[in-house]
Amino acid sequence: SLATDQHLRGHTHFNLTSSASHIVWAPSMAFSTQYCLTATVGSAGTKVDVSLLECDRTWHIGAQKFHPDKFGNIRPNGKLDHCLAVDGNASRNGSKVQVQHCVSNDGSIGKASAFLLSTYTGRIQVDFGSLDHVMCLAIEGDHAFNGAKVVAAPCHDVRGDESSGPQDWLQLANVPGSQVAYASPNKDKSCVWPFRPVLTEAACVTAANVLSPMGGCMFGDTLKRWAAVIERLHERSWPAGCHFYGACQGGCSLGFNPDGVGASCPTQGDCMSIDVICELDFRSSRIEKQEHNTYV
Repeated sequence: SLATDQHLRGHTHFNLTSSASHIVWAPSMAFSTQYCLTATVGSAGTKVDVSLLECDRTWHIGAQKFHPDKFGNIRPNGKLDHCLAVDGNASRNGSKVQVQHCVSNDGSIGKASAFLLSTYTGRIQVDFGSLDHVMCLAIEGDHAFNGAKVVAAPCHDVRGDESSGPQDWLQLANVPGSQVAYASPNKDKSCVWPFRPVLTEAACVTAANVLSPMGGCMFGDTLKRWAAVIERLHERSWPAGCHFYGACQGGCSLGFNPDGVGASCPTQGDCMSIDVICELDFRSSRIEKQEHNTYV
């Protein structure tokens, strides 16, 4: 989206006390068990397979913590010179997904193998050079369970109803030392269960900082951090709470709209877009299992 394109997501170098993200299989957010990418970090120079395991709501398991960098590379906690990538032939359906050593910090692991996180929710793609044959991060058989194999697969068509499809993933960023996390689960749509809106300016800045560490808006050659670009809005037809804003000709801000009642942004795509940020507090959220699950 424009909002994602116009602001700087993050940077390449992280320290281990910075916020970390879970990469959650998006359909599982609607059920009692959520599933996350999990990669046990091996010794130097080794490749480690990635699997799907039940998400750790305490945020203590390092194997489920990742740090997206400014290029979109997904770097595992504790091994920030590694990236999420395809093992072997990226064009082959069912190729294993692993964490591998990145060639350098400039993102040059290679277009042919690295998965790139370009939005806060949706498909995570690897493009090996052919515009008509793009591969996506997927679960083998589109069936989630503890230990499910994570693979590269041909990208499915985007679902017309905008609900989460079996190749959709969600970046869920934790506030260090807490069980509070933030995400942008549905682009310009309002926050719905199990998420809730972000309703203070301070929390809005915190949310932006954990989703986009060291990010902000570029004005000329100057990067202004989120606290410096937050704007209080009074747009009742827009969703309530906090959002990243991007527009044509470099428009960029962090919006805070406490009085909004809209289900979505009515001007989304009209030379502007927003990504609504939502809060998930595992101390107070009870995520109940629904009766019908298409994928699990």
